[in-house]
Amino acid sequence: MDSLDRATLELLDRYRRSPREAGPVPLAETYLRAVSQIEALPENHDGADKTWVVTLVRRSADLWSRAVRVR
Repeated sequence: MDSLDRATLELLDRYRRSPREAGPVPLAETYLRAVSQIEALPENHDGADKTWVVTLVRRSADLWSRAVRVR
């Protein structure tokens, strides 16, 4: 194991042992207002036509299946 691996493992171990804050995360009022506006849009209501999602997922999967890794 080289020194970089050892240093990385030590850093991760230190992070793992550090105390983490728990509890609710405070959200800004502007963020909550924006979420409410987006949820109120007609396309986000129950029963709205969401067939575009299936099409998007299918096209995305097709695109990624043809992707070639370039180095």
